[in-house]
Amino acid sequence: MKITLAAMTLASSMILVDQTAVPLAAPHAIIGLHAQISQSQWLMTANILPLAALMVFGGRLGDLFGMRRVFLIGAVIFALATTAMGASQDIAMAIAARAVQGVGAALMMPTALAIVSAVYPDEEKGAALGILAGASAFFAALGPVLGGVLTAIDWRLVFLVNVPLAIITIVLTVRATPEIEPDPNASRELDLPGVVTFAAIVGALIFGLSQGPQEGWGEAETLVPIAIGLLMIPVFLLIERRSKNPMINFKLFRHQNFLASNLSQLLAGMIELGLGFLTPFFLLLVVGVSPTTAGIALIPATIPVILAGPLAGKAFDRFGGRWPLVGGFLILAASGIVLAVSVSSESAVALIPGLLLQGLGLGIVLTVNDPTGLTAVPTRTAARRRG
Repeated sequence: MKITLAAMTLASSMILVDQTAVPLAAPHAIIGLHAQISQSQWLMTANILPLAALMVFGGRLGDLFGMRRVFLIGAVIFALATTAMGASQDIAMAIAARAVQGVGAALMMPTALAIVSAVYPDEEKGAALGILAGASAFFAALGPVLGGVLTAIDWRLVFLVNVPLAIITIVLTVRATPEIEPDPNASRELDLPGVVTFAAIVGALIFGLSQGPQEGWGEAETLVPIAIGLLMIPVFLLIERRSKNPMINFKLFRHQNFLASNLSQLLAGMIELGLGFLTPFFLLLVVGVSPTTAGIALIPATIPVILAGPLAGKAFDRFGGRWPLVGGFLILAASGIVLAVSVSSESAVALIPGLLLQGLGLGIVLTVNDPTGLTAVPTRTAARRRG
């Protein structure tokens, strides 16, 4: 079980590091690929679009065909796409490779969580899921540090470093993770209308939001895709309501802890990835430090995650998820205030208190969040926690 947990933790960490390390490499990648600076956002967006749009579908495929099998398929796709990204010779190839990476990640992330939940007994499940979430949060926070150091050597290493990690993940999974048979009572039908509609909603919203900073928030290039995404939400809800086998079982949201867990996951993810994207650019473009220095300056955001994760896991076992989540978000709110005040000094040192609070808050929230959601729903449906 421990090797399985290590493999799933490595997979989740690798995907999140890939998200948070890229912003430091993006400007150098654009120069190396002879592209325009306006295209740098697509090195992030091309990956996030399929990851967000297909993650629910990835969890559903795991239910139908086996978690281990779907996870391994995703890991192979991720490894091949990462290799192609590192070997890209132009921006079109790089963007395509990043999109395929997102597809592989969408198959890995929900099934990794479900595999850990399935192989551990109930009395050890909370601790195991806490380790998975806490370690992933730590490595996600470490991403900018690694990105800065590797970019200083060669921006391609930011991507290629994931290739051996993906291979190790595949080997450990094949050798140590048992086959988890699909639910024999699960319907073999896929909710394709729901999948397509959900993907279109996510794609339109993310595309529109990514256009805002560049084109302007009042321009048609921004407003039209956002409007399309919002207008399709009622259509998706209607499709899911009428579907015999809906992609998202909205009845699960009647469980208050499950609903709270999903909302907190959304908020914490926005904070983690948003600051992970913006803070490196602030250090590079406003403060004017090198990529290596920028990476080192972000270390204070990683250290508290190591300390908070185990303590938060113990707090969950003793008190449940409510109070640790409340405390974690209060700390995150404080970190936002401190960071907002400190940026005016245009100094990396001034960011340290806010980054320390950010790491502490994320360490608590992301460690406790998944066990809170998974223990709130019946075991039969818990495999779809991130789907």
